[in-house]
Amino acid sequence: MADKVITEVYKDTMISQVTNYPGVLYEFKNETKLHIAQNNLHVRQNDARVEMVTSDDRIPELIETCIAVSQNDNLDIVVVQMTQVSPDYGKWVAL
Repeated sequence: MADKVITEVYKDTMISQVTNYPGVLYEFKNETKLHIAQNNLHVRQNDARVEMVTSDDRIPELIETCIAVSQNDNLDIVVVQMTQVSPDYGKWVAL
């Protein structure tokens, strides 16, 4: 599924760069995953972590596309602002 999402977001140049980590092991407690109805430690094996770089104005469209392609309304999406990048890299991402 991660590959499908990555392919789709590159089509409209929503992202400038992606790092895909397949086979990730996630461990978490229920209070961090409110849509799961158990209260003990959860382990999800062979999952994926995908890091994408985009500009601020593309984030809403990127999130909508990820949800639409994956057909999963409960994707774990975290948005982090890049603050300490070189001016050239920042311009490249925006393009």
